[in-house]
Parts: sequence; structure tokens; C-alpha cells
Amino acid sequence: MKTDRKTIIAIVLAVLAMGVVVYQFLPRTSVPKSAAAVTEPAASFSQVAANALAQKAGGQVAEAAEEVSPYESFLSGIKEMDLAFVEETLRNPMTPLIADPKDTVVPTGGEEVVGGEINGLSVGYTIEGIVWNSATPLALVNNQTVTVGESLDDGSLITEIAADTVRFVKDGKKYFLVFREDR
Repeated sequence: MKTDRKTIIAIVLAVLAMGVVVYQFLPRTSVPKSAAAVTEPAASFSQVAANALAQKAGGQVAEAAEEVSPYESFLSGIKEMDLAFVEETLRNPMTPLIADPKDTVVPTGGEEVVGGEINGLSVGYTIEGIVWNSATPLALVNNQTVTVGESLDDGSLITEIAADTVRFVKDGKKYFLVFREDR
């Protein structure tokens, strides 16, 4: 008897569930009474308000209905333009910010190189990094943090720190180090 009762309850619940599913997919042709009760006063209120405005404006309501909404007037003022890449004003994102030293031309003669700047790597200097700032740039040379005007432990005076280059003087000779990140 218990199994018969459970089976009957399961069948009734399955039929109810199928009825709910079918009801959800059926198109609704009439508005429920509760929704109709809410919409009727709102519709009558909007009609009363429209009539009052028509009497005040003296027929200008018809013209106002034909006017474009502020949103549509705003959208009509926006023009879509093609953006052409102009190399003078925009930076090409595919070019590196710091030039690769192997791609740059190092001066090998002329007035600037009289006395010659020597690559600091050839005499044992190493550069680990540059913190570039136009006001106070910092460089990490031979495990020492230095700025322009400071000296290294061996007496070398830092004369210039650029975004990718450090220049210094030791014993009257000019040296330079080019910072290159390993990628």
C-alpha cells in the first residue's frame, strides 16, 4: 500500500511539473487582472496630463511629439571618423621605447670622439639598471646606486644618465655604459 501511495504522489507531481512547463511556453493572450488594474489608472493619468498640457500650450503638444529626443539629437551630432595613424603625433606601439644598442650607430670618429669615449664594459664596469626620471635619474653601476654628480667607489664621477646610457669620467678619460635588458 505504501508503494502504491508513493507511486500515485510521484505521478501527480510529474503531471503538475509538466503542466507548469507547458504553461511557461504558451503565449499569453490576455493581461492578468492585477496588471490591468495597475495600467488603467496609469494610462488614464497620462491622458489627463497630456490633455492638461495641450490646453496650456494651445496645441503645441503635437509639435513636441514630433521633436527629436535629446539623446537622439546628441547621437546625430556625433560623427564617426576613421583614425589614420600619424607617425608624428602618435607613437608606434611596435617600436621599443629604448633602442637596442646593437641597432644604434656609435660614433667612431670626428670632433666629438677626439680623445674617444671608451665603452665601460671593456674596463670592467657593469650596469644592472637605470631608473629614468627627468629630474633625478638613478643608475645601478657595479652594484652601487648613483645619480649625476656622485662618484663610484673607485673614484669614477657620473656625468650623465640618459634613458639607456650612463656616462662617467675616471682619471680624465670618458667612459659610457649602454643598458640593455636581457629578453
